[in-house]
Amino acid sequence: MHVGKLKNEPFINSYKDYGFVTRTQLIDTACDELRKKLRKTKRAKWRRQAFKEYADSKADYAWENLDEEDFS
Repeated sequence: MHVGKLKNEPFINSYKDYGFVTRTQLIDTACDELRKKLRKTKRAKWRRQAFKEYADSKADYAWENLDEEDFS
């Protein structure tokens, strides 16, 4: 894989020290981990926004009593 000039070239070139057979394996793993982190960050941002909307809403939340048949 030709990735051009990288800022972390010494790190990429020491791929064997980290247990990878090729530079490509190291780069692929790094890209996968970055994707996971970005998805996790996006999900956390969505959760914060949803919680804020829920907390800001002035809806009247009601709970009903459970009857015996609810457990049948």
